[in-house]
Amino acid sequence: MCYCFAGCVDWRRRVKFYIETYGCSRNQADSEAIAGALAEEHEQVAEAEEADIVVVNTCIVKTPTENKVLKALKKYSDKKLIVAGCMPAAQLDKVKEAAPGCEVWGVGCEEDLASPRIRTNPIVSIIPISSGCLGECSYCCVRFARGKLKSYSPEKIVGAVEKSVSEGCKEIWITAQDTGAYGKDIGTSLPALLEKICEVSGDFRVRIGMMNPNHAVKMLPSLVKALQNEKMFKFLHLPVQSGSNEVLKKMNRYYTVSEYKEIIEFVRKEIPQIMIATDVITGFPGETDAQFEETVELMKAIEPDIINVSRYGARPGTPAAEMEQHQEIVKKERSREMVRVMKEIGLKRKREWLDWEGEVMIETLGSKNDYIARNFAYQPVILKGKHELGDKVNVKISNATENYLLP
Repeated sequence: MCYCFAGCVDWRRRVKFYIETYGCSRNQADSEAIAGALAEEHEQVAEAEEADIVVVNTCIVKTPTENKVLKALKKYSDKKLIVAGCMPAAQLDKVKEAAPGCEVWGVGCEEDLASPRIRTNPIVSIIPISSGCLGECSYCCVRFARGKLKSYSPEKIVGAVEKSVSEGCKEIWITAQDTGAYGKDIGTSLPALLEKICEVSGDFRVRIGMMNPNHAVKMLPSLVKALQNEKMFKFLHLPVQSGSNEVLKKMNRYYTVSEYKEIIEFVRKEIPQIMIATDVITGFPGETDAQFEETVELMKAIEPDIINVSRYGARPGTPAAEMEQHQEIVKKERSREMVRVMKEIGLKRKREWLDWEGEVMIETLGSKNDYIARNFAYQPVILKGKHELGDKVNVKISNATENYLLP
């Protein structure tokens, strides 16, 4: 990343810094790059109270997240504060109102994939493959901050993978606003990139970040072939947002429900145990009861392993914000119903793994002195006992919740 370390603190002396991150894995990758750049001459601390300077890496994708960010900016406004990420790039006035004396870094410039990182998880490397996107979703304000698609070169990305693996990383997370759009501006494609990544020597697996269905449907055979490589997690995050074609048109989503079903059916036929994650927005402007039921029925038909439910919230400057809005009670009721469906489907899908035996890798420390491990399909397994990150353990699944598998 390109950042100017000037203005709000004397960088000539060694200072203590703290980074607080909001939003997606792309933002997390940016924070790790910021930490890597600062840590060459300064010290990162775990608590804001200990820091000479606080960096808040912001997100504006949802109203609740934006509110948390603004609360944080006000909280740290009496410190030497740097604000990075999407909010200063798209909503600078809100940043300056919350923290008038802050320094602004925005989203930076083109990612330097070779720059040092301070990773949140030492065995997980988050590698951005592009910035911006090709979409014009009517509800999204992130595109105002990140702009149009700019894919990074395959050589730089593969180099970053090689470096990460040499540093002990066991998981490579490929991230972007829309991984499916990768390469369309530089004459290549996501499957071609994944093939090159999987040629890197070493013991690691690759997880693909979110991709939009309009890109996935056009490269299905090559995408599935890439996913079948033993180094790829059998995992696909494919947001549908609505099960109504009419609503999808209002959202500017560029695909149909039948195309979405085609993707799921083809992928599951070729990779039966693949984990499918999707996103759903409830209460979009103009969504009727019948259209909401179409989404419910679609979820019941395709049974995704993960359904990320978002209650629609108008974002400033977006076309959807100018549409007639639902009352909050309608959005809340639909959100509750979708969460109920999500839990029901999630438990059913997890129970399909009962009696499965195989190898899992310890990925991260859990919340109750336990560990979260992952199998080949990125299914999360809760493990007790003493382990190290990156350890591999053989397990037999005997129980399941809607979110986890249990030996």
